[in-house]
Amino acid sequence: MSIFNNILLGASAQSTTTPVYSVDQSIRFNNTGSNSTSHYFSKTFSSAGNQKTWTLSWWMKMGSGSDRRSIFSRRVGSGGDDAFRVRIIEDSGGSSSQMDIYFGKGSGNVVDGPYTNLKFRDKSAWYHCVIKFDTTELYPESRMRIYVNGRDETEYSGSSGTFAYDTAYATWNTASTHEIGRQMVDNDNWFDGYMAEIVFIDGTAHNPTSFGEYNSSGIWVPKNINDQSFTFGTNGFYLTGQDASNLGYDYQTSDRSGTTNDWTSNNFAADDQKKDSPTNNHATWNSLTPSAQTYSNGNLNAASSGNAWKGGFTTVQVPLNSGTWYYEVYVDSAGSSSGQFSVGWSESNRSVSDDNSSGDTEGWVTYAINGSYYANGGSGSLGDTYTTGDVIGCKIDTNSTSNNVEFYKNGASQGTRSQAFNTGGTGFISPYILLYGTRNATARFAQAEWTQTPSGITDANAINTKNLGS
Repeated sequence: MSIFNNILLGASAQSTTTPVYSVDQSIRFNNTGSNSTSHYFSKTFSSAGNQKTWTLSWWMKMGSGSDRRSIFSRRVGSGGDDAFRVRIIEDSGGSSSQMDIYFGKGSGNVVDGPYTNLKFRDKSAWYHCVIKFDTTELYPESRMRIYVNGRDETEYSGSSGTFAYDTAYATWNTASTHEIGRQMVDNDNWFDGYMAEIVFIDGTAHNPTSFGEYNSSGIWVPKNINDQSFTFGTNGFYLTGQDASNLGYDYQTSDRSGTTNDWTSNNFAADDQKKDSPTNNHATWNSLTPSAQTYSNGNLNAASSGNAWKGGFTTVQVPLNSGTWYYEVYVDSAGSSSGQFSVGWSESNRSVSDDNSSGDTEGWVTYAINGSYYANGGSGSLGDTYTTGDVIGCKIDTNSTSNNVEFYKNGASQGTRSQAFNTGGTGFISPYILLYGTRNATARFAQAEWTQTPSGITDANAINTKNLGS
């Protein structure tokens, strides 16, 4: 078992059984606020596909950010308004996070909306979304359906029209440029987070059961697309991120016949292929924690500025008496002041505004840039100082009652600390980062990203749902 912080929807955050099909990777999208560095895919189709009947399916895990985050989009001509968009509309507090689907100005047809009443608030969870579009359906309410984690979303708001029977809507699937991860109208509103198993079926309307299923624990999990015998159609595609050097490669299988619909990768790097996936959910920093830290790069990078203490915790935590766990932090910018940048472990009920004094009731311990440890039980000398460019390893043996925390600098042990946990009553331990001033660090929670792995530490010690059995 494990804790997933701030879960507000029973999404695909955890499972008590191993999925039959394993998704081995995802594609990380980073919203930097700039076209020159934000991540998105683009594709210009040479001919139009079926504009009456099609299906979009994808898995996503949202990162930080607010306002509008575009998932799919197409623009009318070289300028003008949206022809089609799917995006998440979110306020700064994450309390109004809805999916907005817009069809506009295609063949004179305008259908604005709808907005799902479902809230996409949970930053720890993988969501599976399906849009089934078929104007040949007799009943108007069946001509476009939205499914999330296998459930038909029947409650909408904001829709100003319906789709006409047996009508082609020249909004999506046209002979023009389409994009994933950016809104084309203003070339902004970039998606932030992770996407996996991105599928478009041109000419066939599919229910979500073509792409996923409930396991024995009632959790919605992916199906193997290669087993479904899809006819992808003229403009169909299947993006998996399997090739880190070409994340937009189209892996459709059943109708390849020498033609694929690869997408152009904009600003992605090989490091944007991540092991975090719908079948093995990895820890990230929790952007819903009420902290002044700023998170980016799939909630793996934590930054701070200003004269205030800012603590951060993760979406996935480990219970006491559950074995040995490990993660690394790359120091992007350590700053210049001693004791104002530290990483380690803490119970998650510690206040995010607490400093590195020892007067708290919660159990916690960190290794700071001045070479000291700071903990619930006091502070003192631990090991070497560290600075920008160093890698700090954090290991905890939750089964031990003494010397159960060990820190590393660039692979060399800096000593062990005996730290009592559960003094605050949670029973769970979280990776913890504490910053003051202008600091910046990137967490490495996946074993594939570790560069300074201590002896005896393997992939089995990474903090993810596969290892936690949850």
